[in-house]
Amino acid sequence: MPIRWNTTHVEIDRGIRLRPAVNQWVEQLDKNLTGKKKTAASKKKRKWYLGPLDWELLEALCEILGGFHQVTLKLSKGGIPTICLVLPLYKYMETHLQNSKDRYHSAANLHAALQAGLDKLTIHLNKALVSQYPLLGTVLHPCFRLKYFKRADLWAKDIPTRAKNLLKVLYDEYMVPSATAPSSSSHHAFSAVKPKAFSILASTMSGVPEHNNTSNTANSELELYYSNAYPCVDEDGALEWWKVSLDFCRLCRAVISNGEFADTPKYFPGACTDCARYTRYPRSQHIRGALVFIKQAHPL
Repeated sequence: MPIRWNTTHVEIDRGIRLRPAVNQWVEQLDKNLTGKKKTAASKKKRKWYLGPLDWELLEALCEILGGFHQVTLKLSKGGIPTICLVLPLYKYMETHLQNSKDRYHSAANLHAALQAGLDKLTIHLNKALVSQYPLLGTVLHPCFRLKYFKRADLWAKDIPTRAKNLLKVLYDEYMVPSATAPSSSSHHAFSAVKPKAFSILASTMSGVPEHNNTSNTANSELELYYSNAYPCVDEDGALEWWKVSLDFCRLCRAVISNGEFADTPKYFPGACTDCARYTRYPRSQHIRGALVFIKQAHPL
């Protein structure tokens, strides 16, 4: 039968939680029985008995499959963009499988299975990197931006350069000159959402240097964005960040009003209050990839 790791993980997890009850039930299978019934029950008892080593193996499998289960839950969430999570989640799984492989190196069969999983994951990760969209999606997620790809232990040296070049090409293609660049110091800071107790992406972001340069020395919106201006700490809050983030609210108005001058908030009813502050700004420089986030954040 096909292996469904989520179902298998839940079954094993429940069995471990009920370990005392399971052991007790198996132990009393042939109790107070005689004859053929006792023989049949004893046969089942020998078959279903789980010793300490069996339980240790189940705990290891539960821990390994737990990573797959969390990734499935992450990609199954509604109301959040997921293309921007593809590469970080692949890297999470790669790290998870490699750590599990190192931890259970003495179990030959388990070690071989983990290596097979890593080999298969590498194939799919390389396929994902062929397309520009997962790369652009990740860069446009305010939790990751360009800094995420600068982890040398996770990504090849050419990946951050490629990501930056892809975004620059789109930026230059769809750039329209603005009369003056707004001063970042004139905006309110983005109200950061408190991070959740458990984050599946925390391991892939650990060790990434934080940059929060919101000075007026940034020469372009791209530089301001790369400097981690107005940081986002909620990995599920990309749409909300693009909805209320400050300098990039000008992007919202430029996109929603199709690049025309917008003098009233009527172009997008229910838009964030920060957007309404920029009713006098002309057509803005904008990033094509942000359309996905902005269109969803400001439905017409």
